Amino acid sequence: VYIIYVLTKACIRKIEGAQIIFIGVILVFITTMGDILYVNSVITTDYRFPIGVIMSVFFQAIVLGQNILKSLTRTEVLVRENRIMVDEILKLNLNLEKRNKELSNIAIYDNLTGVYNRSYFESTISRLDKEEELPIAIIIGDVNGLKLVNDAFGHLKGDMLLKKIVEILKDSCRDKDIIARIGGDEFVIILPSSDADRAEKVIESIRENCNKTDFDPIKPSISL
Repeated sequence: VYIIYVLTKACIRKIEGAQIIFIGVILVFITTMGDILYVNSVITTDYRFPIGVIMSVFFQAIVLGQNILKSLTRTEVLVRENRIMVDEILKLNLNLEKRNKELSNIAIYDNLTGVYNRSYFESTISRLDKEEELPIAIIIGDVNGLKLVNDAFGHLKGDMLLKKIVEILKDSCRDKDIIARIGGDEFVIILPSSDADRAEKVIESIRENCNKTDFDPIKPSISL
């Protein structure tokens, strides 16, 4: 009776699975009462209690199966959501790495010419200031006519002149040589494991490449 009372309240509150279990318990109750009446010769039916128990277990199995199915469904949903979250985290990590790389590039590269900036040059000098790195040659240069080009033809043309000078410097240096822009029209080239003769050859190569290069309105040149 107490179980029927509890299940009745559960059905009223519409608790999931309560109605199905309630039917199973009612069947057990009815078959139990029937068997009592049969034993006391009130009715002429046979024993029905085992049938009631089997049906009750069957209805409980239905509820249990539904709960397991819903749990599996929730698990699949959680797994799917987890995969989506992992994908989003991976995307965020990739964007963060990309952003960090951009910030790193901003920190060491000159925004206009693409060569290293003054900050990177100073840190590199400190890093290379070791006896085992010697000899080191350094070439310092000033672009000729940049102010004239800026004043007469505009800063856009002046920027183009700086980029052309950088192309010449790169063509004249080795891959391991370090080119940096340390001022508006000032550049410096660090030549690791190089002596003065090597530096003179690089300077001569830069001058030759300047003479070979055509640029409007003036021929590129740099004092070294």
